[in-house]
Amino acid sequence: MLGLPKHRLPLVGKLSFLGLGAALLMAACNPTPTVTPVPPTATTRPANTATPVPPTNTPAPVATATATATVAVPTPTATRPAPTATPTATATPTRTSTPTPTPTPLAARERLFADSAATDTVVLVPIWEANESAQRGWAALIAKGTSTEVVVSFPKGSTGSESADVHVHAGTCGNFVSEIKYPLTAINATGTSVTTLSVALSTLQASPMVITPHKKTDAATFSGCGDIPGASDHVTVRLAAQNSSGQNGWATLAASGSQAVTTVVLPKGSLESELNHIHSGSCATLGAPVHTLEALAADGSGVTVVKASFQSLIAGGLAINAHKKGDAAVYTACGDIKATGAAATGQEKYPDYDWTQVLGVTPTAATTIKLFGSQFTPTVATVKVNTEVTFRNDDNVAHTVTIPNANINVTILPGATTKVTFTKAGTYDYVSRFDAPGMVGRIVVTS
Repeated sequence: MLGLPKHRLPLVGKLSFLGLGAALLMAACNPTPTVTPVPPTATTRPANTATPVPPTNTPAPVATATATATVAVPTPTATRPAPTATPTATATPTRTSTPTPTPTPLAARERLFADSAATDTVVLVPIWEANESAQRGWAALIAKGTSTEVVVSFPKGSTGSESADVHVHAGTCGNFVSEIKYPLTAINATGTSVTTLSVALSTLQASPMVITPHKKTDAATFSGCGDIPGASDHVTVRLAAQNSSGQNGWATLAASGSQAVTTVVLPKGSLESELNHIHSGSCATLGAPVHTLEALAADGSGVTVVKASFQSLIAGGLAINAHKKGDAAVYTACGDIKATGAAATGQEKYPDYDWTQVLGVTPTAATTIKLFGSQFTPTVATVKVNTEVTFRNDDNVAHTVTIPNANINVTILPGATTKVTFTKAGTYDYVSRFDAPGMVGRIVVTS
């Protein structure tokens, strides 16, 4: 029985109170379901599997494409929802599309060979360790008409160090500017970055440029650097599979002062390679090894500084040959070194001179070259075909202008001049024979 107050009520109050009592009595007999709002659980809204969008100053990865599912999510309300029947099953969120699993990104090596053909122009660039990062890698520049695909391989270092941002900067590894010339896609968990730049490969090689990864936890610190070689300072060799190894790869030889740097990358195949050398002869008739190259790492890459001039390596009669791991008598890939990507410039005639002075230097348009203080100024000049160039000795001692590829060797006395007309396009490296090893110059003749 209801416990009622003991004071009197007016008639209307009595009736109202009786009505309330009746309502309560009916409620006790027929209870209305009580619904307690249930907070969303992890199954209410699926976890986001889409690839994070990179910063606006970093292009999105080319290789990764993810379909994003749109999920209808109830909008929270500040008021208590109206009572409803207790759900008998968990509602499934409505999807407007079926999510597609994110494909696993290809590692740099697989991406290089997936995107390059035997007829493509490919330049391999070694990326050296910087700031004690314990990281080394390589980059591949693949010419795609007016565009260039840049594939970077820069895995974790032995100390666990990682890199994230990577860019193309102007300059050389010894002296480059902080301004970013071309941003590249950030390096992913596999140590890979793939970017298609809307510039031709010839543009990337026309003036000194470098590829620089940055430390993951400190973008202001460079963790590596690699110089992009000029068009006349490198040659790329296509390595053809041997003994059904399935390993058709690439090797790039690039000038580095009085030495050369060889970068080799081979794909996975039915055989595994390890040792590789520069042999005398050709792939058809291999001779003895002349230069031992770095053994290939697990990712099929190897970078070696060869103690021989670049020009001597492309003069002919040499080949790059890889050997099967565990059985060096079995050849896995081979390619003849031919001077098809870079014509001899004259350096091979004077290998003891300091040719670093002309490497990676942007040519200056000039028709007069001054000889003074054991130096040619400008050191690297450019002219059109059939242009007359004047060499003027402003010094108080005699110098020579010795241009092997033009069959010119003349002594110029103090105050005298010599005029030379270049009738064929090409790169002409020259020296003063009286001023070894530092007085060198280069003239780039264009059509």
